[in-house]
Amino acid sequence: MALAACLGALAAARAETQTVPPLRKLPWESDTAATQPPEPAVSPSVSSPTPAPEAASETDSEEETDTAKDEPDEGEPEEVAEAADLPPVPAHPTVTIIREKLTDPKVTKDAADEDVAGLQAFYRAWGEPPLWVTETGLSTKGKAAIREIGKADDWGLKADDFTVPEADVQLATAEAQALAQITLDLAILKYARLASGGEHVPSEISDLFDQSPPFRDPKIVMADIAASDSPDIYLQTLHPAHEQFDRLRDALIEARKADEPKETDIRRLLMNMERWRWMPEELGPLYVWLNTPEDMLKLSQEEIIEAIKPAGLFNAKSKNILATSKMLLEKFDELMDALCYDRTITTTE
Repeated sequence: MALAACLGALAAARAETQTVPPLRKLPWESDTAATQPPEPAVSPSVSSPTPAPEAASETDSEEETDTAKDEPDEGEPEEVAEAADLPPVPAHPTVTIIREKLTDPKVTKDAADEDVAGLQAFYRAWGEPPLWVTETGLSTKGKAAIREIGKADDWGLKADDFTVPEADVQLATAEAQALAQITLDLAILKYARLASGGEHVPSEISDLFDQSPPFRDPKIVMADIAASDSPDIYLQTLHPAHEQFDRLRDALIEARKADEPKETDIRRLLMNMERWRWMPEELGPLYVWLNTPEDMLKLSQEEIIEAIKPAGLFNAKSKNILATSKMLLEKFDELMDALCYDRTITTTE
């Protein structure tokens, strides 16, 4: 199985490492001609030569260099200030309160630091009315987002893990509106983090799990969902788009609908869905690169690791691939010669 596991991504990694060879110069081209401008024509009237200036001392050269560094070139644009250094844009009164509340530790005590920082950056640049609340209650988009978060169990998450405003909540004051907006914002960002990258850190479960989950940037999540006409549909797109994940989700829903649900099967489905959240968003096309143990042993462990990284567990798998290939050749070399008569390296997309 370990030997077969490497076949999925080998050529994709090799393709990424290939470089384009440099262009050959034509016979009449030279480095001098390409880099040096032509000498100006000599004027017919020759004046007396000007004496060469005295060589500048090292101290003078250093001072000139420092001065040149301090003085920016006229043609270069000034450096763009960081978003945190820019003054906040004029805002709706409720958004002004939201900015103030986001600096209160009591309001954000249960939220992830990166989510709070992302919200603060988003609202510094957002001056329009709040996304999810109105003067009377939740907006239509706000209610749609809450309904979708309530379906988290169908996606392998837990709806009880998210704190959201009541759908029929009355928001009579601007402060109440601001707090409801922040509550739903933080629930959306937590949902995005768990949906795209999972609940657990792989390496904390086992050293064998070497994946880096593809978490979404909170600032990007807020910008994208603010621009979406259907926040509920947007939340669905945060889950893995792989066909295997969709099949696991369908199986989970069916397993929970059973007259006597089997908790063991449900736990296995949840664990597999969690591990799919750790996978890269793009796995690349399927290739067959090396098709014999003999050819496998021509690769170093580092080359195999680079090739099978998308599959995860690459450190352990790379060792097993080399060990299995070596064992096959040592014990079954003659049989392998009969079975693997075509020892060619093939690449098939």
